[in-house]
Amino acid sequence: MTHRRPLPSPLRGTAFTSDERALHEVSRNRLKAADITTLSRGVYRSASETLPATELEAQDTAAIMRKIGAVLSHRSAARWHGIPLPAWLDGLDGLEVTVPHRRHTSVRAGLQVHRRPLPEAHTLIDQGVHVTTPERTWCDLASLLRPGQEGHLVAAGDYLVTPPWTPDGREEALSSIGDLQRALTASGRFKGVRLARAALPLIRVGADSVPETLLRLGLVDAGLPEPELQVLADPEDQWSPAADLGYRQWKIAMQHDGAHHRTPEQQERDARRDAWFQARGWMVIRVTAADIRDGYTRVIALVKGRARAMATGQAA
Repeated sequence: MTHRRPLPSPLRGTAFTSDERALHEVSRNRLKAADITTLSRGVYRSASETLPATELEAQDTAAIMRKIGAVLSHRSAARWHGIPLPAWLDGLDGLEVTVPHRRHTSVRAGLQVHRRPLPEAHTLIDQGVHVTTPERTWCDLASLLRPGQEGHLVAAGDYLVTPPWTPDGREEALSSIGDLQRALTASGRFKGVRLARAALPLIRVGADSVPETLLRLGLVDAGLPEPELQVLADPEDQWSPAADLGYRQWKIAMQHDGAHHRTPEQQERDARRDAWFQARGWMVIRVTAADIRDGYTRVIALVKGRARAMATGQAA
């Protein structure tokens, strides 16, 4: 019986590349042993009896990405950064990666490879994973959308430039409008560049959800002025609550009721907030999922009606 030399510990029970094999001085003949499986050209896996299938799959994909010089991108990078995706994109399976060269590469099934230039400044390493930056990811998302769907790209941009809310206060935003502009300029010509150029001027700081972005865009598309975001009923009062969107000139406060508004505690806070606005003469419009489905027709009608009433002095 032929003696089989044990693999170096960094290569045991995991996937590895031909470069990593050479680095650890493992011979090519050793790769022919029964305890090693070829996953792709230049990518191998040594036997493991302890890891679950999902972790093995992740290791295999990571090794293939290292071999072909791939970077997590597009939908996969958006999920990594937490960027909201429309449902039809978020529901697609498989990882998307970018390879900054055009040579043929043999890859694993389920790995969608994009081949286009990728400057080093457009990538980062997060928790050991090579991934496109939030700004480059935003540009890449434009290539997955069609004309008329720029609202979703605006929502992704709003997410990146708005400091996220936490119980301890706002944290630093992932990006800025200026950084998105610089990434778009540096990306040159690509599929979706026109969509990105159309969406960029519509991005605003202050939208805390996709529905808030789509409502803002819907109001403007209906011929109304652009609403203010995170509206304080009384900017001089440090205790003044804020509305998601609003029109100070017409004293209209709009609140988008998401899933987190269904708890008794949140409903009580919402009621106190609404009463605060109403006591100062504001009209409060609670926006629901039904309004999203009908394109905010009800909300637009209420805003226009209030504006007309205020103009003729008929508003209460």
